[in-house]
Amino acid sequence: MKTLSGGDLPVGLFPHIMYQELQLDLSKGGTVIVYTDGVTDALNSEGEEFGEARLIGCCNSLPEGTEAQTIGRLLSEKIALWTAGVEQFDDTTVLVLSVDRLQSQVSGIPGRDGHSGSVIAESHQDRSFASRT
Repeated sequence: MKTLSGGDLPVGLFPHIMYQELQLDLSKGGTVIVYTDGVTDALNSEGEEFGEARLIGCCNSLPEGTEAQTIGRLLSEKIALWTAGVEQFDDTTVLVLSVDRLQSQVSGIPGRDGHSGSVIAESHQDRSFASRT
């Protein structure tokens, strides 16, 4: 698992804002989990935050190959259990994307098979979006 640091301004907060671009190399079965700060800031009845360490622990406990929809559901359930009965003041949004197929496209870059091409994600069929406000 790789954690990406940094971030940018919230999407949709300001019109005409420029965001930084980030590229990731993912192989088949690779998964990206994006979440809002409402996930890590979610409070339980003791006033404790869900936190990044707990989120990472939840992700690390998932079996390899778990589908995006299942990851989204399991994370949402963990957050809901953590916050049970406590009013939250921010959205808790989790977006899970996984690569289910790869396709080589010609772009002038030598591919692994000696042909010109680069690997791109072709299908976004396996994705999950969960949000609570």
